[in-house]
Amino acid sequence: MYRQFQETNSYWNDTLVDAIRTPLRIVIWVIGISYAISIVQAEKAATIFAAVGPLRDVGVIGGIAWFLVRFITRCEASYLKHKSGAGEEIDQTTAHAIAQLLRLSVIITAALVGLQTLGYKVSGVLAFGGIGGIAVGFAAKDFFANFFGGHDSPRSAVQCWRLGAIAGQKHRRYRGENRLAVDGSANLG
Repeated sequence: MYRQFQETNSYWNDTLVDAIRTPLRIVIWVIGISYAISIVQAEKAATIFAAVGPLRDVGVIGGIAWFLVRFITRCEASYLKHKSGAGEEIDQTTAHAIAQLLRLSVIITAALVGLQTLGYKVSGVLAFGGIGGIAVGFAAKDFFANFFGGHDSPRSAVQCWRLGAIAGQKHRRYRGENRLAVDGSANLG
């Protein structure tokens, strides 16, 4: 099936199959081992076997999260490769930032679901996260205003510039820009 997907023109199905291969193997092993342990549990009565169900569930959640992180990473790389190969102008910094946010939200969600599966009460964490989210939202307001405000065209994190005989690089930071000469001696920003 993977070879058939490689022969098509769409790069999304290649990305999907490549991202799911290893996590699917691990999930199959986890489910198989837990099934074998449940057969042994029917013959032997030990308290250690009570942990098999939650650990299996956490293993499956971890496998799904691992697949999603791999899929996001491969989608980012495939998208950037496809667009740059087609000659289209893309903002790699924004694409990387969006992929990082997606990966972070998958990891946080998987951790919370895993903790809930193990029996921990995550309602307090979610309530604290709601209050913390409001604080982060107010703090991020200025960040996103600076990030999206006033940019007519996509720009990368480092741009070269020239002013007469002086040339240098412009390093994008969260607040403002820092202009340095090529030799690093003049801070013009």
